[in-house]
Amino acid sequence: EGHRSVPARPHRILFTGYFGGGNLGDEAILSVQLRQFRGALESRFEPVVATVDASLTKRLHGGVETVPFFDVRVLSAAIGASDLVVWGGGGLLQDHWPVPAEELFLDPRGDLPAYLRVPMLAAARGRPCMVYGQGVGPLTEPESRRLVGLALSRVDAITVRDAASAELLRECGVTGRPILTTADPVLSMRPASAERGRALLA
Repeated sequence: EGHRSVPARPHRILFTGYFGGGNLGDEAILSVQLRQFRGALESRFEPVVATVDASLTKRLHGGVETVPFFDVRVLSAAIGASDLVVWGGGGLLQDHWPVPAEELFLDPRGDLPAYLRVPMLAAARGRPCMVYGQGVGPLTEPESRRLVGLALSRVDAITVRDAASAELLRECGVTGRPILTTADPVLSMRPASAERGRALLA
């Protein structure tokens, strides 16, 4: 009878960043990520998006599965159920506001602790985590730099969108793995047609 082909296993990939918050740049980043991974994995691609607003994310990105970003218990379970956590892009790693480290795993908190818990939960759950095209800085507080160095020394791959971000991560003590400088993901967006542009302007 010969050998039967075994269907390729689906890949469940969790995308985390500042998605569903109504920021045009972040939504553009997510659209690029989804397109890139869908092109590489085709029918095996199972995307899940950690979002601030599930209804907005589903409307903008084609009904993808979502989980609430600011519910740390649900987020932790989603990370544990994923084959890969894609963290970023955008400017997530900055300390424009105070960064109380003791609030790292409390709900609901934004800013640096909310973002850093993603790679830390991935490490705790034993799931691979990729830093995707992030911009880093400013990181002016010593506690911010210490937390960034601790969290990013546990991830599996790091790409940043500029050389200054790569240098700042090294200053934070991120060692033991290459930091690849690429570009902002949005630079690879496909432009809309001229007709669509004129309709939007009208």
